[in-house]
Amino acid sequence: MSSHHSPTLFLPSAMPYDASVLPTHEFILESMEPLARNRGRTPYLDDCVMNKLRIERSHLEFDPTIHAPDPNALLKLMPEESMTKLARKFHFWSHDGTIASSDYDDDPFTQACTFTEVLDIYLDSTLPSEDITSPVLLDDFIWEVGEFPPDQSRIINYSNYEKNCHWNVDFALWVRDCSRPHIQYALSQSDSLEDGKVTLGEVWTLLTVTGCFFDRPEYARFDFIPVTIVSVSGMKARIVQGYADAKTRRITLRTIPVIDFGPGHERERTYWTKFQTLLRWLLAEPLGTFTKGSDTDVVGV
Repeated sequence: MSSHHSPTLFLPSAMPYDASVLPTHEFILESMEPLARNRGRTPYLDDCVMNKLRIERSHLEFDPTIHAPDPNALLKLMPEESMTKLARKFHFWSHDGTIASSDYDDDPFTQACTFTEVLDIYLDSTLPSEDITSPVLLDDFIWEVGEFPPDQSRIINYSNYEKNCHWNVDFALWVRDCSRPHIQYALSQSDSLEDGKVTLGEVWTLLTVTGCFFDRPEYARFDFIPVTIVSVSGMKARIVQGYADAKTRRITLRTIPVIDFGPGHERERTYWTKFQTLLRWLLAEPLGTFTKGSDTDVVGV
């Protein structure tokens, strides 16, 4: 049977396994089937697949701090002024990484990988010092950053290089002590981001990342894992946020409008502010704990 119709998601493992996450794994595998049938054919999910997966999609504000409080917020972003202070403290302008460059490869996937690498460079910023133990920007936050997938994972298929569907999870962030289930990651894609369309890679990786972290014993106590994606294709980016809920058998997605960081746009007054806002999403404070059996824990609290 073709692998397109039988997606392999988990590898055998001797690691401890919590049976309470089985419903989520089954829901993920079930949801992967229609995605697998479309993989390599089209980069976008049509209405039929969206309905079959019971994907509920809605709008997300790029900078929630300048709008009315969002009752469905999964993250709390720091104010723009706080990010500006961090940028000054860690001398962001001294990095070799640039946001846009005419020297980039013309291939949108290569451009996207370069873009996410620049994001990673800023997250790894250290205070100006000759001391190799100089504090890192993330030291003051609850996030741990690393390559994906983390150690001791049985997950596979978090990247894809078939025709019409190139994507890769470049790095991920998770709460250092695992006290919250929130996960963030950067996703490079070959296919153009378009407002009004969800890419197969965005939903595929949301599901596989969810499965990966539920495969870790410390995440078994959570109902679901809120995922925030910095989705990049070429020099365009957007935030995609959501979660797969096995109880309701629905996938919730929220997206911001696509932002163009390509050549020419770097002269715009808001260009650097927009890039820093992407970093604010990656450094944001998680809201809610989503532990099983909690009657009071709701989104946005």
